[in-house]
Amino acid sequence: MKNIAVIIPTKSESRVLVQNGVRVFHCGVGMAECASATARILCDTRPDMVILAGTAGTYTANLIVGETVIVESETIADLGRWSDGEFTPLFQVAYPAQVTSVAGFKTVRSYTTDTAGGVITSPVEAEIENMEGAAFLALCDKMGFPAMEVRTVSNRVGDTIDGRNMEIAIHRLALDLEKILARLMED
Repeated sequence: MKNIAVIIPTKSESRVLVQNGVRVFHCGVGMAECASATARILCDTRPDMVILAGTAGTYTANLIVGETVIVESETIADLGRWSDGEFTPLFQVAYPAQVTSVAGFKTVRSYTTDTAGGVITSPVEAEIENMEGAAFLALCDKMGFPAMEVRTVSNRVGDTIDGRNMEIAIHRLALDLEKILARLMED
């Protein structure tokens, strides 16, 4: 049986998983919180694989609230420079996940950003945004741990996050993550 560590930014995102008996670690919101907590978790537990799971906003109409996706790569979208009222993205590194496919789930590219809700333009296209993914994938790669990122859409980027949609996303994340874990354990 594989030792898989599941890391989730907030307790509200993991509530259903914990109720269903999945062992979950919390990392906090944002890149700094995620990186520091993930490093501690990896050093303490030495898992065979690590999964970051949570909710995300979508940039595309091809994804709907409650749809769960597997992230193939992350780019820090708002790492750049403001000049004359215009943002120029810099250092557009794509951080790849090592585990990117599970039958039945779409794969997407994602932006990691410090500020949710704004539409970022970048030379690297993405379908979703979140606040932790790039730090997580970069850290797991540097430390040599196979990593996967799973996100469930909670809103369209730029829209106000509706409480009901967040509940739908959290519930769906739990159901789909349990399916993903079962499939990974079979391999």
